[in-house]
Amino acid sequence: HVLAHERAHIRRGDPWWKVLGFVLLAIYWFHPLMWVAYFFLCRDIEAACDEAVIRGLSREERQGYAEALLRLSAAVPGLHACPLAFGEVGVKARIKRVINYKKPGFWIVTVAVLAAMVVAVCFLTSPAAEKTPEITLPPAENAETVQPQPQEQPEAPVVAEEIEETQETQETEPESDPLEAAITAAILQHNEVISESTTIRTASFQCFDQEELAFDSDPPQPNQLTLYGNALYLGFSVEDGILHQTEGSNIPVAITFSCEEEGYELVEYWQPGDGTDYAPDIQAKFPAEAAELALGDQPYLLEQFQLCYAQAVEESGVDPDVAIEAYLQELASEPSTSSNPQDYLDENPVVYRELTYYGAYTTAYCTAQLAQENQSDLRGRLMQILLNELS
Repeated sequence: HVLAHERAHIRRGDPWWKVLGFVLLAIYWFHPLMWVAYFFLCRDIEAACDEAVIRGLSREERQGYAEALLRLSAAVPGLHACPLAFGEVGVKARIKRVINYKKPGFWIVTVAVLAAMVVAVCFLTSPAAEKTPEITLPPAENAETVQPQPQEQPEAPVVAEEIEETQETQETEPESDPLEAAITAAILQHNEVISESTTIRTASFQCFDQEELAFDSDPPQPNQLTLYGNALYLGFSVEDGILHQTEGSNIPVAITFSCEEEGYELVEYWQPGDGTDYAPDIQAKFPAEAAELALGDQPYLLEQFQLCYAQAVEESGVDPDVAIEAYLQELASEPSTSSNPQDYLDENPVVYRELTYYGAYTTAYCTAQLAQENQSDLRGRLMQILLNELS
């Protein structure tokens, strides 16, 4: 019986599996689940070999096999050069299985295989994406039409050598999609010109969430799309080749469009009330996660400013390097008695902020300057801080 059991181990390749298990246990010895897994591995290996041996034995022969297990599991005094391990693991449970062994029926095996296949299919596949629920609402009246005005937004250059290539690419890029154009048009239309000096108007929108509503009516009504996000509007004038902000608005909004065949038609442009109504209005109008973003610390705002400045540079045709150089000189001028760059940033927060708003243009200019200037002087260290901020 012992030899038959050990031959079953060899046929199944169990020594190699136990070596692999022991290596993994040695590596992950600190993990309690590895010890549990190794214990069950040894137990299952022995049980499988027991079953392989007794499968063709009679009841009397199985009884002899069980007696061999019991006899070899008993403690024997003295030292042995090569002790047998036949009866060391889970002896009591193994003897019970041997005595009460019944060959598994065909249907039990079949059901087990089918159950394993069902579990595998359930856990190895992903559910289908949920469709946007359709909500039935009465048709909107007195809709206001917005004529989309596509605006090009240039790709931000990363290094000085790429500025020319980027500008050439922009000339051949297709116009922005109709929805982006409709959003920009809605923001510009809602924000009337206040300052007479404003000659350039820009807008950017950070979307937090959106909802699409389908109407069930006769005759059919077009779907409506509501976008929840933050709208930034900036107006500029140009003096001495430098952009100057003349007006602006930064506020969470909900913009609803009717999805017509010819484009997007503005249905509602909503924004919260002032003062104590501000937060409650947003929480009542926006979805929960969108409301949290709208009332948070606005980490997206810098990117919105950079998009508006890029639009203004593109529309005005000014050279951004002129403004960036002027701002760098102003940033490094006060306080003149300090050598700590942070003192200059604290003294000139508005100037530093303007440099970050130029975004990729500032990155390209500072990269080119640092390639030919002393990076250890004050100006070089200020440019390094800017690059770290914009990276």
